[in-house]
Amino acid sequence: MPKDFKEKWPNKVAIIDCTELKIQVPSSLVKQSQSYSNYNSTNTLKGLVGVDAKGGFLFASQLYTGSISDKQIVHRIGFIKLLQQKLSFKEVLPGDAIMADKGFAIESDLKKLNLALNIPPFLGTDAQFDESDVIKTQTIARHHIHVERAIGKVRQLKIFSSPLPVAISGVFAALEAISWIPF
Repeated sequence: MPKDFKEKWPNKVAIIDCTELKIQVPSSLVKQSQSYSNYNSTNTLKGLVGVDAKGGFLFASQLYTGSISDKQIVHRIGFIKLLQQKLSFKEVLPGDAIMADKGFAIESDLKKLNLALNIPPFLGTDAQFDESDVIKTQTIARHHIHVERAIGKVRQLKIFSSPLPVAISGVFAALEAISWIPF
């Protein structure tokens, strides 16, 4: 673990983020609606990725339609249950933390397990952040970049150079290829 990371976040378990992969526009209006991502203004499949402090992959979830929220993916893949299991085997300890972006509204789920969530502070009704919030935001961003770089490396694979096919056989073939990427 990098020294500066260990000093700032000694009990960090993982850095998580969701990523979206463009797909061809489905012919079905229902599937178009389900796969449409407001964030990317296109049709996508979305998955959760977790990395360690050095940017090494810990896990990559299966893909879901682009309209799903980050919190919904966390629950669908059983991430909270996995953390609970790791707590019982002492692979994760009470007080350990997950680092994420603002879209991960899972703090209450983690608190129930006596785990913490490190996300950038919200501005709320204040006109600007105070100095401690600015420092916290910069520190989290400096370490959150590891998950973004790891995702960027995967996106460089040729399979992701154009929108994934929407035909059933094409999507399943693409999903199978994605699930076997060696991390």
